[in-house]
Amino acid sequence: MRSPRITEHPTDMTVARNDPVTLKCSADGTPAPTIEWYRDGELIISSNGNGHKSGSNSHRVMLPGGDLFFFRVVHGRKESDAGVYWCLARNPQGSSRSRNATLTVACKSYKEKNVDGKLETLLCMFFDWTVALLITGGMNTLTPSGGSSQPVGMEKGNPWVATNNHFNETR
Repeated sequence: MRSPRITEHPTDMTVARNDPVTLKCSADGTPAPTIEWYRDGELIISSNGNGHKSGSNSHRVMLPGGDLFFFRVVHGRKESDAGVYWCLARNPQGSSRSRNATLTVACKSYKEKNVDGKLETLLCMFFDWTVALLITGGMNTLTPSGGSSQPVGMEKGNPWVATNNHFNETR
């Protein structure tokens, strides 16, 4: 009889929205431990069948060895897989918790029907900014909280580009 020990910890991952990803976790112990996965402190899935699943059509499953596999990473206003994950190995002798792993979802900003002159706030985790977008009839300007020279999205095939900490749609 031996208490569980995590032998492979999950690692931080950045993945594009709708792409698959695997968070690793393996453990040993006697008897063999069950594995539980947590996101932001909430149990999401367990090898013994407990935990929250989105029905039989869940976009994530636990593999036989304990890894957490996402068929596609979800990131939207109502649901997102982004967060801090860890696994917990448990048997009658005790439990062992893995290190934290942050899953970051690379995304484009959300596009909705905008009203001229209305201030919109967009969040894109890939660039780690919250930006404000003022919709004006012609040129749209994005002002990031951090300021960088990275494109931040596409509008009808035209990329947003940075100039002096302002993001402008190219036409």
